[in-house]
Amino acid sequence: MKIITLEEQKNLELEILLYVDDICKKNNISYSICGGTLLGAIRHKGFIPWDDDIDIFLIRPEYERLINILEKEEKYHLISEDTVDYYYTFAKLVNKDTVIKNSRIKGEKIPNLGVYIDIFPVNGLPDTHDEQIKYTRELHQDIVDLRDSLDNYYSADKIWKYLPKIILRYPRHRKALKKGSPEEQRKAVVKKASEYPFETSKYAGFVLSAYAEKEILPVEVFKETMDIEFEGHMVRCIKNYDIWLKSLFGNYMELPPEKKRVSHHPYIAYWKDV
Repeated sequence: MKIITLEEQKNLELEILLYVDDICKKNNISYSICGGTLLGAIRHKGFIPWDDDIDIFLIRPEYERLINILEKEEKYHLISEDTVDYYYTFAKLVNKDTVIKNSRIKGEKIPNLGVYIDIFPVNGLPDTHDEQIKYTRELHQDIVDLRDSLDNYYSADKIWKYLPKIILRYPRHRKALKKGSPEEQRKAVVKKASEYPFETSKYAGFVLSAYAEKEILPVEVFKETMDIEFEGHMVRCIKNYDIWLKSLFGNYMELPPEKKRVSHHPYIAYWKDV
């Protein structure tokens, strides 16, 4: 198989984003670019130069509407919380002509994964700060337990890192399995993450994020969107992007140290053999 260059990968991801943007506009669905994609749009008017992915989020009701539509579309392949042997709690929309391999030893194996964009749900949260922290930390632990319950519960880029860790972490793997199968645990996490309806909540965020505590913001932050330039195209972002970006990144217009300007995804993308 032929390796996909970083530039080709970005172009493929941009095509998926524009496809989703078109569907959302036709169906009056509100979405926003997020994460490094939103930061890149504000700071670079496109991709962060060393970044290699695209992220969007939607409030839970809109997320479910979009997923229902994408399930019926044929141009791209949808991987969602209902996909067998997929243990993330958000969706990916995948280019069918590509395949992604994990470069780590015992790295995750996602069925039919190719070049993709991530689609995250924004859920409601409890009203008080103490309840929010307790809730998001419990969810984070549930996700850790879910990952520990998988057969590939640990991966590494070097064999000398992998061998001792796979032994040391084996008791955690056995303990995690006592909570149920990975499939059962995933369903429980998704159900718990939807415990507080966005429509009746005062606060919201992507509660299943590793940065969930930073993403706890008033629901108003997520309600209104606007057009923004990304790689020469107009896509959607939340109007209150400044509040969201400051909460996650602090002084987001300041570039990180040069040594941190790298991608952290252990993936290699290929064109499928024809």
